[in-house]
Amino acid sequence: MTASATPGRAGRGWVRWLALLVGLATVGALMAHRQLSSKPAAAPADSKDGAKKGGAKTDGATKGGGEKPPLAVATLVAKAEPHASVVTASGQLAPVEEVQVVSELSRRLVKIHAEEGSSVKAGDVLYEVDGSDLAARHASLRAQRDLAARTLARREKIEDSLAVSPHELDVARTNLATLQADLREVSAQLAKTRIRAPFSGVLGTRNVSEGAWLTPQVVITTLYDTSRFKIDFTLAERYAADLTLGASFRFTVAGKTGEGQIAVIEPTVDSRSRSLRVRGVVDAQEGLVAGSFAAVELPLEKREALFVPSIAVQAAPDGHTVWVATDGKAELRPVTIGERTVERIEIVSGLNAGEQVIVSNLLRLAPGMPVVVQPSP
Repeated sequence: MTASATPGRAGRGWVRWLALLVGLATVGALMAHRQLSSKPAAAPADSKDGAKKGGAKTDGATKGGGEKPPLAVATLVAKAEPHASVVTASGQLAPVEEVQVVSELSRRLVKIHAEEGSSVKAGDVLYEVDGSDLAARHASLRAQRDLAARTLARREKIEDSLAVSPHELDVARTNLATLQADLREVSAQLAKTRIRAPFSGVLGTRNVSEGAWLTPQVVITTLYDTSRFKIDFTLAERYAADLTLGASFRFTVAGKTGEGQIAVIEPTVDSRSRSLRVRGVVDAQEGLVAGSFAAVELPLEKREALFVPSIAVQAAPDGHTVWVATDGKAELRPVTIGERTVERIEIVSGLNAGEQVIVSNLLRLAPGMPVVVQPSP
């Protein structure tokens, strides 16, 4: 039994070694397979050369990529030219004179001398209020004045005979002077019972009828002087130095044009709107009606101005800018603009005459970018 057990143990050991050798061989084969799969295939000689050549080209392109080719742009040379600015404004026609007609006395309207809508002359009686009590008082004071005057004359005649005292003479004189003052007062009130036209013009619609009780707060009608019209309009304060009294301007009302002259220039600028009020006067003509809207055009004196195309000016958060071609490069220049037209904008500061203003490819420009100037025809 001992002999048979020994060969069995030897057989099992041989099987173990065989299994170990097979496992090692399998691991080695797997590792060799992985090494062969990860190793790159050999490229042909031509492919390697082409790759080298392509690499050289790529390197060259990379090296040259830092310098972009110049951008072709069109420019216009900024030139100063004589220019007469035309300032536009809006206003409203108004009669050269206008007044509300009222009674200075609180009395009853008893007579209408001028109908509404009629033309009157300065001094004409328009309306009359009741003044019968004033007329009676005026007559009484006049009689008293005449009596006081005769009494004073008699006493002055006997003054040398000492039949009258100096005190009596003073009383007589004072009495006469008082009556004369009272008479003048009543005469003034009596004159106010006749309401007269302060200037020549046309009466508007009447608001009261005969028999109405009038006070200074009741407007009877309005008197207009339409022989001329005035137009009030406002201008920016920067034009204050260009305005002169008597300067001519053009206006348009309902398609009809005319000319007027500046009559008044407000001596102060409005602190809120920074504008200046101007009043012009125009002669009456057919079709002009008070209250109509008027478009005003005021030409200023000629001056040297620098204009560029509107397309060249760009709005910026803090103002306006233009692109200028300087020494073959694009320069972004901040400017101050002035007058605008449909096609051009005035440059007040920031640009000099003779500089080249870029007018094309504006969205592709960057500060310092090389440009090729191609002046537009």
